[in-house]
Amino acid sequence: MTRRFSASILNGPLAVVLLSAAPALAQSKPPGPFEVTISIGTAHLAGIEDLPYRKPHLLESPYTFVGRLGGSYFWKTHLKTAVDVGWRTRTDIFDENRTGDSDAVVFFTHTYKLFRLSFAQQYQFRRHERFQPYVGAGGGLDVDKEFDGLIDDSGARTSDPNAPKPPAAPISRTSKPSVFATFGFQQFFSDHFSWHVELRAGNRDRGSIKFGLGMGF
Repeated sequence: MTRRFSASILNGPLAVVLLSAAPALAQSKPPGPFEVTISIGTAHLAGIEDLPYRKPHLLESPYTFVGRLGGSYFWKTHLKTAVDVGWRTRTDIFDENRTGDSDAVVFFTHTYKLFRLSFAQQYQFRRHERFQPYVGAGGGLDVDKEFDGLIDDSGARTSDPNAPKPPAAPISRTSKPSVFATFGFQQFFSDHFSWHVELRAGNRDRGSIKFGLGMGF
């Protein structure tokens, strides 16, 4: 009788502790309204198919990776405004050509300099959980610069006066607005830190993906 009574006394507080701990294990304490993110995303290189010296057997991808920094603010429990900037420089090397008076080899190059600025309004579900999917829409500005050049076989820009001239492709700079719809999710692995994956579909990048890390405070 005494042993059963003692066990019931011990089981009571233990049950209270387990029941009170269960919600804490199932839910994540929501961070503050601010968040900063660092991400890697994809971008489409418009016009790469139209380069005059691009050859069919060359496998330059029309997509490239872009580094992004972002921030967001929850102005209501489930509604947030997000902004991010991205940039990338990429150089494609094409056909080789020998200079007139030497055996030096030079290569035609085409360089892209990309800048991306975007704003989005998002609705985030399950705000008090660790796994938080979201949907949204937004717009921004895409700035693309392109120019041609030559490099020698050591990888440096050639200064040989006998080197051939780059093909006739104009240096260009375009600034175009973008609009997109977005879907993604955020997975918290602590009360303040998370990782995220986001898909975008719009008029500029023909669909893109972004993934990275975030911190809420």
